[in-house]
Amino acid sequence: MIDLVGVGLNATDTLLLVSKYPALGRKIAFEQEILSPGGQVASALATCGKLGLRTKYIGAVGDDERGRIQMASLREAGMNLDDVEIRAGCPNQSAYIVIDQSTGERTIFWHRPDCLSIDPADITPEKIVGARMLHVDGHDTPAVARAARIARERGIPVSVDVDNVYPGFDQVLASVDYLVGSTEFPERWTGERDPFRALERIQNEYNMRVAAMTLGPVGALAREGGSGDPSGGCSLVSASRTHGGHDRQRRGAVDDAGDILRTQRRRRPRPRPQMA
Repeated sequence: MIDLVGVGLNATDTLLLVSKYPALGRKIAFEQEILSPGGQVASALATCGKLGLRTKYIGAVGDDERGRIQMASLREAGMNLDDVEIRAGCPNQSAYIVIDQSTGERTIFWHRPDCLSIDPADITPEKIVGARMLHVDGHDTPAVARAARIARERGIPVSVDVDNVYPGFDQVLASVDYLVGSTEFPERWTGERDPFRALERIQNEYNMRVAAMTLGPVGALAREGGSGDPSGGCSLVSASRTHGGHDRQRRGAVDDAGDILRTQRRRRPRPRPQMA
């Protein structure tokens, strides 16, 4: 039995730690360079594995050196990799991340080749059924929408980590139970500047259990349940200012998902209605 199956991104990142982000056109020496496997979904699964959960990754990895580093990391994390595709002649997704140690904020330059795209036809029910929870991101929207729909039809809770607005992403949100968005996502999606009202609109429109957003070094804001008051049911979770501030917030959400899954080990998931 798999506790958490993930469909989405992996990446091999180069982290550059600097004392302070330089002004435009200036030079600064970096203090440390770290080559680190990452990616939204792959990182979440690795964290859940460390929490003792059984995980499975569905995605595509390049066959270059960065792809080999990524595969070694996934294997070390103990994930089920039966449905990972190694794409011949395709470089893995990569990113260069400049981390300002004075604030904990990061600036990301990333590239994902088209040859890593996931075909929705490759997302079949047998790859997902039996899992206690599904986690997705916003990339390869048709594929993750299909995965989320399969999970919803079978009563499997779905969580999403999203940082941007993608065409057709409403097809993903329609099957989501737990949303973790970037600081900008709720306003971009709803046009509502007030974060409480933006989360309320998203949660109510898609009937989510929890709608949350990261808030940079401040922490994260999550709305569970709610009431007539837009701020009802909202909780603010603080985050320490570290060189991986945003990752810490996402790990906090992953910790919460781990609590959900450990509870579900003792009881069956609540059935969800079939999609028309």
